[in-house]
Amino acid sequence: MNLNRNIDPSHEMFILNCARINIGPVIAFRLVKEVVGGYSNIGCTAVDFKNFIQDLKAYAVGVDAQMMLDKMSKRHELCSDFTFNYEVNKDDQLRCVFWADPTSRRNFSLFGDVLSFDATYKTNRYSMIFAPFTGKDNHGKLMTFGAALMSGEDAESYSWVLQKFKDCMGGSPSLIITDQDLGLKVAVRQVLPDTMNRLCMWHIMFKVPDKLPVHIRRNETFMKRFLRLKSNLVEFLMNFDSALDTQRHAHAYLDSIDESSLPQLKTPFAFEKHASTVYTRNKFYEVQKEIEDACYVCRICNISENDSVAILEVKDGFGATNKVVHNKVDESTTCSCLKFVRDGILCCHIFTLFKDLKLQSIPGKYVVSRWMKSSLINEAGALLGDRCFLLEENKIVTNQLIFEFYACLFVAEGDSSKMSVLLKSLRELREGFFSSDIEENTVSKKSRLFSNFYGLCAPSEVEVHPPEFVKTKGSASRKKSKEEARAERTKKPRRTCKMYGKKANHDSRNCGKKK
Repeated sequence: MNLNRNIDPSHEMFILNCARINIGPVIAFRLVKEVVGGYSNIGCTAVDFKNFIQDLKAYAVGVDAQMMLDKMSKRHELCSDFTFNYEVNKDDQLRCVFWADPTSRRNFSLFGDVLSFDATYKTNRYSMIFAPFTGKDNHGKLMTFGAALMSGEDAESYSWVLQKFKDCMGGSPSLIITDQDLGLKVAVRQVLPDTMNRLCMWHIMFKVPDKLPVHIRRNETFMKRFLRLKSNLVEFLMNFDSALDTQRHAHAYLDSIDESSLPQLKTPFAFEKHASTVYTRNKFYEVQKEIEDACYVCRICNISENDSVAILEVKDGFGATNKVVHNKVDESTTCSCLKFVRDGILCCHIFTLFKDLKLQSIPGKYVVSRWMKSSLINEAGALLGDRCFLLEENKIVTNQLIFEFYACLFVAEGDSSKMSVLLKSLRELREGFFSSDIEENTVSKKSRLFSNFYGLCAPSEVEVHPPEFVKTKGSASRKKSKEEARAERTKKPRRTCKMYGKKANHDSRNCGKKK
């Protein structure tokens, strides 16, 4: 690896931090320009940034599969509840790998009744299939329960991944949503016999390129970036961790909103106030809309009742009339619209009945636990712990140093005397560090940069090799849609048709006017 000596050590650290969150060297170069106050103060070019990160990544070629497994093994040592399994072929090449942390397992125990298993992503240089297990949390947002990488789309690979997921989670979902792959259908039937399997509507419809507007498909830069996400395996794991951390941060943020405030009420009904205290904010807004309709839009057209049952015909804002049946014996209520069965929240028709009955709260049997606030949900997975800290000690200290630096800079900014003191102190520290260290040779510097970026040193022995390039089922040439074909024809330079006498997308040989 040829290290560019024009790049300052502070720039090296900045480039590596940007690369960890998938920010490229060109954008990183522009960010450095903003920080130091101009391109002339950087001391190198964007090409130097690009060459630096390319050389660093090239150092992992051929050992990235072993590095990814070493990284997972280290996590298991730090946290025994972190689970990962892998399988190799006869040539010791990685075939399948599955992993999940304790937080994912706990989340599955709370929200894993319905999940999606999508095996259509190819986000690494080997085109291994990335298959995440995802569901919805109590805020209605996506939540990841585990993930796998596979080198094949056959029933055997799918069965291996599903079995490892089932063993890890200690149970099966009630419903799994998949694509239309025949091998996956066979695997679900074998490994999850008690789980209902349904097809994803997205896969039944056209694929992504067919669904994008024509003006976006014509944007070559967008399509090139859309189709390129080709990282090595250990980089892929780092990007996955970053995305997972963002997802969980969003969940924690929504939890904090639920606990710190209550939404504004829009009706005089007591059961609306009760709903605001039990449902998450996002789900409450859906319930509130139904309560509003019950208050201001819906009306009872007809009532028939006896000693045990009352039947109401309720007309809603769409002009539809639905039948609400209330059992007086067991206090159960059903509606012909089946919204509660489908979405887990009551419809405006049933709330119209509750208004008539003057209920003060929503009966407990109609408050589904998966839409309740996190503090109210039964902690079914409490034994696994809320979180498993996997940060090494030096990484924690690094984060603290960065925080302290920016805190000092914030206080000193605008005060020239304080800024001068801070700058002088930092320069003295830097000079002292450099003078006390022996000149670092190329090999040791290469090893240091490598371990800083990937979080571990390059393996001395490689037992598991990366796979060959995987040719997936969807990688062959496909028939282009009419929209794509039309868009490609419009890109071609227009020619002069002698038969037509004007510029067109044809010539005299295939002109429509030619007899």
